[in-house]
Order: sequence, then structure tokens, then C-alpha cells
Amino acid sequence: MCEKIIHVRSVNTMIVVISIFVSLLIATLSILFGALTLSSLSIVIYQLVWMIPMLIISLSLI
Repeated sequence: MCEKIIHVRSVNTMIVVISIFVSLLIATLSILFGALTLSSLSIVIYQLVWMIPMLIISLSLI
């Protein structure tokens, strides 16, 4: 069971790193070009987009 949990944590860490890079890219584009408007709703949706795969991976691997 511990090995499964360690594996899930490492996969979720990779997802977090990818999420950070994508959010930095979006923020950079938003600041440099002003083309993207970031509302509170879009930020919540962005968080849900990354939380759902983490939940699915966690439930499927444990």
C-alpha cells in the first residue's frame, strides 16, 4: 500500500509541475500581450482542470 501511495504522490507531483509551467505561460502571455483576461471564474476553472486528473489518478492507482 505504501508503494502505491508513493507512486501516486510522484505522479501528482509531475502534474503539479506541469500545472505550474502552464500557469506561468498563461500569466506571461497575459502580462506581455494583454490578450488574456483572467477573471475569478477562469481561475477556478483552471484549478478544477488540474484537480480532476489528480483525483482520477489517485482513485485509480490506490
